[in-house]
Amino acid sequence: MLTTRVLLYRDEGEWIAHSLELDLVGTGENEEEAKKELVGAIVTQVEFCHEKGWDPFSPAPENVFKIWEKVQLETWETVLAQAQEKNQEYRFASSLNFRLSESEQGRRLKFLQMA
Repeated sequence: MLTTRVLLYRDEGEWIAHSLELDLVGTGENEEEAKKELVGAIVTQVEFCHEKGWDPFSPAPENVFKIWEKVQLETWETVLAQAQEKNQEYRFASSLNFRLSESEQGRRLKFLQMA
């Protein structure tokens, strides 16, 4: 199973879902669009790398990990107050779970859930 932590935030009116372990992003007008785009990007990247025999893991910059940890550890009130000062809105940090499985078409990466 592949699990990646995700930082979901709004910046300049656009929602961004950022995978920490893969340094991939999805964007959208709302949270759901950003998450859906990120899931598609992860599936495409991991399947392509698997076909080529490459390692799909290329972590996000350290500051993104620090923001993810901050969102996990601080209270909602503190995070929202600081985000408003910076004109950003951090909603939550979560994880995406995938499973690599065999099929007639070869190995496929299936999205399981957002935790």
